[in-house]
Amino acid sequence: MSDKHGSGQLTLFTQYGDHEIRGKAGELIAVSASHQHANARRMVACWNACRGVSIDWLEGRAEGMQDDSAPIDELVDSGITKEFDLTAQRDELLAALGELVPHVLHYASMPGAHQDASRDAARARAAITKIEGAKT
Repeated sequence: MSDKHGSGQLTLFTQYGDHEIRGKAGELIAVSASHQHANARRMVACWNACRGVSIDWLEGRAEGMQDDSAPIDELVDSGITKEFDLTAQRDELLAALGELVPHVLHYASMPGAHQDASRDAARARAAITKIEGAKT
């Protein structure tokens, strides 16, 4: 038995009344009795929903769960909310940085300006370009 788990998506097939959970390459992962269809569907859905989440985090979360713990949908909603908050903060910082670049370039063109001003403006523009490209 291997300690490594697969990383691909699972699929549920019904064959001869039993439910087969199969991996990405069609390999048999598990078989569930015909009366366990709902459980087999749940296992496949949970596996697929948790791709990219570490086993240690999942096991730690499960061990710490109480009957009144937040279900995964609340955790996901919380994560989505945090992602939207972070996206809004990123966009605000990006706009502020974009507004600063022309001022830094203007300063860099003045006599006696610090020699790093042009380099700093170029780095800021590169960061803006990188983020703008990743947003699409």
